[in-house]
Amino acid sequence: MTIIYASTTTMRTPRRDTSDFPRIWNPGRPTAVLLLLTILLAWGGAQGALWVVDMFDGGRTELGANLWEEFRLQSALVSGGSYWKLITYALVHSGALHFFLNVGVLFFAGREVEPIIGRRQFLALTLTAWLMGGVVTWAAGGEMTGFSAVAAAVLAAYSTMMPELEQRLNVFFVIPLRFRAKFYALVVVALASVCLFTGTLAVVGPAGILAGCVVGWAWVKQLGFGNPLWIQRMVFERRQKESRRERMNAGEFVALEVDPILDKISRSGLQSLTRAERRVLEQGREKLGAQSATGKVEQP
Repeated sequence: MTIIYASTTTMRTPRRDTSDFPRIWNPGRPTAVLLLLTILLAWGGAQGALWVVDMFDGGRTELGANLWEEFRLQSALVSGGSYWKLITYALVHSGALHFFLNVGVLFFAGREVEPIIGRRQFLALTLTAWLMGGVVTWAAGGEMTGFSAVAAAVLAAYSTMMPELEQRLNVFFVIPLRFRAKFYALVVVALASVCLFTGTLAVVGPAGILAGCVVGWAWVKQLGFGNPLWIQRMVFERRQKESRRERMNAGEFVALEVDPILDKISRSGLQSLTRAERRVLEQGREKLGAQSATGKVEQP
């Protein structure tokens, strides 16, 4: 899929004055998001209706409670053979707030992610997060309900793909708040970690939410989106440095790489050298030996 980027000027705009992000990569509708929202709304409406029936008949039928118990993921029951709970857990929620948070996140982040990575990739991402959320919760010995693992995966994908995109929210509709999109995933990971280690909100499945975040981040990273990791930058810089050293002749190598190390030896002694600096000295000796063998005199 071709992505069209807006052109930039030579002078950098102050960060606080940046304009809205130009969403011009795909005019298509996020049909996969609409499909998932339809499924969620249908099952959420059904669960809500059953809870209303239970409320009006005094809890005699307990239709909503029965649906809750039959569908929600409990590790002990899954280990006992109720493997369908690895899938059905996502169709029931712990309450209205839990339900509408998942729907809101999926709508907000999904409609931005799907046009970029495509319908098939988006569906594969959500289905993988759905399954992994259940499997990880089962392995962790916990319980889980709701679409939280999928919502976390989509939000993590959004934060990874557009980490510097400015977000503007009004806390309690009054307090303006501005931050970068990357903090969405960081906040979700932090809250899920706290809930997991303290046992808070165990029914929403914090282990599954963390699994969803990892799935969303890894999925779009392997598609080539997001900022490079520090280890990727370190490996790239090391390769660039090695490539530059290989292109140097003996004179250049001695002047730029060996002489600073010799100065260090004169100041602090040979024992102060690092392994990397010792390798540089070895490379310098090899280059000088190769120059002597060819008989060429190379100037820095």
